[in-house]
Amino acid sequence: CLDPRGIFVKQWYQRRVRGVATIFFLFLLLTFVQASDSSMKWCMVTGANRGIGLELVGRLASLGSSVIACSRRTSPELNEIVNGNQAVFHVPLDITCDDSVNKAFENVSTILGGQGLNLLVNNAAVLMKSENPTSTSTEDMLKNFDVNVVGTHRVTNKFAPLLFTAAEQNSNVEMGCNRAFCLNISSAVGSIANTTSAWNPAYRVSKAALNMLTKCTAIEYGEFQTFQHYFKQINLSRMNSLQVCCGEFIRMILFLLNFIFWAAGGAILGIGIYVKVSIGKLPDANVSEDTLNSAALFLITLGCIVFVIGLLGCCGSLTQNRCMLLLYFALVTIIFLVEIVLAITIYVKKESVETVFTDEFKDCMSKYYNDTAPLHTECIDVVNTFQSTLKCCGALEPEDWKNYSTAAPPVSCCSPDKADNCDYGVTFEEGCIGVIENFVNSNTQFIGFGVLAIAVIQLLGMLFACYLRTLILKRTRYEEPHSL
Repeated sequence: CLDPRGIFVKQWYQRRVRGVATIFFLFLLLTFVQASDSSMKWCMVTGANRGIGLELVGRLASLGSSVIACSRRTSPELNEIVNGNQAVFHVPLDITCDDSVNKAFENVSTILGGQGLNLLVNNAAVLMKSENPTSTSTEDMLKNFDVNVVGTHRVTNKFAPLLFTAAEQNSNVEMGCNRAFCLNISSAVGSIANTTSAWNPAYRVSKAALNMLTKCTAIEYGEFQTFQHYFKQINLSRMNSLQVCCGEFIRMILFLLNFIFWAAGGAILGIGIYVKVSIGKLPDANVSEDTLNSAALFLITLGCIVFVIGLLGCCGSLTQNRCMLLLYFALVTIIFLVEIVLAITIYVKKESVETVFTDEFKDCMSKYYNDTAPLHTECIDVVNTFQSTLKCCGALEPEDWKNYSTAAPPVSCCSPDKADNCDYGVTFEEGCIGVIENFVNSNTQFIGFGVLAIAVIQLLGMLFACYLRTLILKRTRYEEPHSL
């Protein structure tokens, strides 16, 4: 009753209010409307001849908005507002009649004169009283549905083009009643979870259906908020359907890519664990247990990293969790930056890298025949693996082995059919460094494409995660209740 037209609130209260909850509801509604920008121009309220609808008409008019008050019949209170304010218009409207809605649409369009409708308040409703479902007649159930659900749907669909027009005309304005806003007045009795009484089931069921209608309509329009116990906003700026489709497409692509990485990480992790627990039991193992242990730890570490990153990407995209997507983006970005630094370092210091690798290989060769040297067994495994796999012998040439032993070269310097009589006359002709250089030089194009493909996949993962997180953040911003 703080409003100058508090007499209307008082009269409505005496006739309709049933407890403090309704007064609090009205307070929230009026506060929310008053918080809207003064640039709000055209508003339309159904069921405007009494109660909440009547108070909204007066409140909106006092804020400087032009108001179209719609109702089947007028009332003395509404006539007083219309006659006292040139910006308030009354349009007859029966939301249960298609002809009446069509006629009202023509009248409202004429009044707007090409402008859009900034605010549509679907307030018109009916309450057919009954004590419980058994005592509720079919006619009462249909009447509640026809007015509270079908009528709201009929009006919203008919007047939606005017809301879209306002959204386009005010596309640079923040979301709110001053842009394009559809408010469906529901009720706490429509809550399924909070229902503890069977009183007025027809009305309860119709309001529960209205809540679902509001949610479905909001999803169709794009970003949404609904009004139940809190005020949430329906974004009638019509989120581009292409943007919605792109968001879903990107989400699925991100999920599939990371599912592959997650599965690969799990496989690597499983192999590493198997090797770790089976050291000493592996058949035909030609490497030492120390080397197997190091390889197992490497595989376990690599598998854990890939598994965790893939899991974050999968779960983040599937559940649309912003924290997971942010963590996924951060980890992939760190790995990507490390790879870039490593690639630049190798490219800039190519000769130094080659020299270091050659020196390390020769160091392993020097420890090959020295049983007391540290990492003796590991060096044997490394050298034998390189020589047998690459079909090479020594670092630069087979004669390199003469610097470390007067005996014949290792059997890995020879092909399997000559391993029993391996000497310098039957060894592989090229050194391992030369074989690696020739391989890199002859396959530079394929290596480049491989590196580029990995970089593109990582970049796509980062971009998709960033885009999806931004999209979720943008939508969530409008889904959270306002603090009033």
